[in-house]
Amino acid sequence: MKSALMALIILAVAIIASGCTGGMQAPASAGAPADARQASFAGAALPADLTGSWTLDTMGIQGGTQIINPIAVITLTINPDGTLYGFDGCNNYDGRVSLTGTATPDGTGITVGPVDRSALACANLNDEEQFYLDILGRSGAYAINPGKLTLTAGNGDVLIYVPTAVAQQTTILPPPY
Repeated sequence: MKSALMALIILAVAIIASGCTGGMQAPASAGAPADARQASFAGAALPADLTGSWTLDTMGIQGGTQIINPIAVITLTINPDGTLYGFDGCNNYDGRVSLTGTATPDGTGITVGPVDRSALACANLNDEEQFYLDILGRSGAYAINPGKLTLTAGNGDVLIYVPTAVAQQTTILPPPY
């Protein structure tokens, strides 16, 4: 009787142990779940043409209909791992960027944020800084056109950048006094 009970216990332990290690696997023909597909976009290295150092050339607010030429030098650097940082004319900022894997009428889907910044107050740049950070955080698409990066928010507000190296070549500095 003891040996039959012992055999039953060993059989139960073996069944339980095999259930813990085997698990169920999807058939080879089944596609990856939606979460896995989305994660592949978020964790993937960003395209080389998106990464690098950019300098803001133009902002378009009110659905892109009101053009603002920044009075301060505003920069954005996007790293291949999805981190970003820059200077908004007054404060340093940093955050994350990832691709959504979707195509939009304005380019390739992108999410930016959250964006954190330092907390200096620059009275003459407050509006420009706020417009910039607002559009950057709401960016939903990017497009690379010859020599320019365009980030577009859902309402049509845009940020248009040129590569920083190009911006530095075209900037005319005042003579030293």
